Amino acid sequence: MRKVILIPLHDAQTIAATYIEQLMHHCDRISVSGDIRRHEPNVKDIDIICIPRIGRDGTFTHAQHCIGFREALSGIGVIMQGSSTDSYTGRKLKEGPTLHLYMAKPENWGFVLAISTGCEWFIHNRLAPAWKAAGYKQQANQLLATKGDIPMTIKEESELFSLLRMPYIYPEQRIPERVQQ
Repeated sequence: MRKVILIPLHDAQTIAATYIEQLMHHCDRISVSGDIRRHEPNVKDIDIICIPRIGRDGTFTHAQHCIGFREALSGIGVIMQGSSTDSYTGRKLKEGPTLHLYMAKPENWGFVLAISTGCEWFIHNRLAPAWKAAGYKQQANQLLATKGDIPMTIKEESELFSLLRMPYIYPEQRIPERVQQ
């Protein structure tokens, strides 16, 4: 079993800022997610979500059209999972933790941000039951209407909560001890 090393929040924020700085010039939008966004005092991994800048041809089918983004990403860590052309890549960083990089599109940013912020308990016990009850399902990095598999546009995280008729829950509150039952 792999030993989990926790990093103090401030150190994790510093590490994340370094990689955000490397990628931000090639992204239309970029933010931390996961433990850092939830302000966990001890962080297991570095989670970042971004929208790579759209390619010259005006299309966007993930990061493959974003040459500058791919080049910037190529110097970051050792690939453990995914690639620079997938919607997710996991990379072992020289500082020790794993970088989980989620690549979204403008139309699914809000959904991917909510999922990548977590926590896992919150997704499985609050969000997933709510979207199932409302007639939606998750497929890859998007929410689909169950009838017709129609992708839902969720540009902002607050739109997901509105769609699910849930009050917005701030990231810091998305852990079992803090979510009101």
